[in-house]
Amino acid sequence: MLDIGYSFEGKALGRGFARRLRLRGEDAQRQFEGGNFPEAILAVQEALELNAKMIALATVGKYPREHVIDERRLSGFVRAAIDAASSALVTFRFQPEDLVRAFLLARFWSQLYPVVKYGIEELGVGPQRIFGREEAELALHHLSEVGEIGPKLVDYYGPCTA
Repeated sequence: MLDIGYSFEGKALGRGFARRLRLRGEDAQRQFEGGNFPEAILAVQEALELNAKMIALATVGKYPREHVIDERRLSGFVRAAIDAASSALVTFRFQPEDLVRAFLLARFWSQLYPVVKYGIEELGVGPQRIFGREEAELALHHLSEVGEIGPKLVDYYGPCTA
């Protein structure tokens, strides 16, 4: 198993992540419908991060605690998750690229987190001036593309304890 630092066991953790992912997805939709586009993006960002953590939990039993991991560690981690998930990929008709996409989308949106949350303070530009309907739609679209992978893998495997 890939050693990335922190190990978590137990179905309760996976189910808790699944519940939080669902709630953040619902919150994102509500925020979007209310015209609160940066808040919708923040909710999606958290949901995508939870999804990636669930994939990791189900496949390799660990996940990185930091929000942004370097390219080399991410590649190794995704490779290990794909290798561990081979039977679930067939069962759910996922492609290895779907797992790659789930991790990369979580990484992409997490890199935008400070600007989505605070804007560019030095320029006096708030997030609502930077992130609008189109960006929030894209974030929601990304969540709809990959947001079921983590919960399905946790249901299929349970959290990995290897």
